[in-house]
Amino acid sequence: MTFPILKETLKQTTSLCPTCQAAVPAEVWKTTGTPAKVYLTRTCAEHGEATACIASDARFYWLAKGAPSGGLRVFCRSGRSQRNARP
Repeated sequence: MTFPILKETLKQTTSLCPTCQAAVPAEVWKTTGTPAKVYLTRTCAEHGEATACIASDARFYWLAKGAPSGGLRVFCRSGRSQRNARP
């Protein structure tokens, strides 16, 4: 028995076909589950669909994008939000 992968689209973008390097439409999406993984799916008219995992844990994707915890505020030990904390 196989279970469907439940996914949530994060954004639509443009990427490169891994075969011909042409600009193609792409979708960044994450799986549901823990830890959630982030994938990039590209669709080339000539070479079809190609999917690659771009983050094995969605938290790392959000940190790389500058939005900790998917845009939620993260508190440091002082109790202040990191976005409001002084250096």
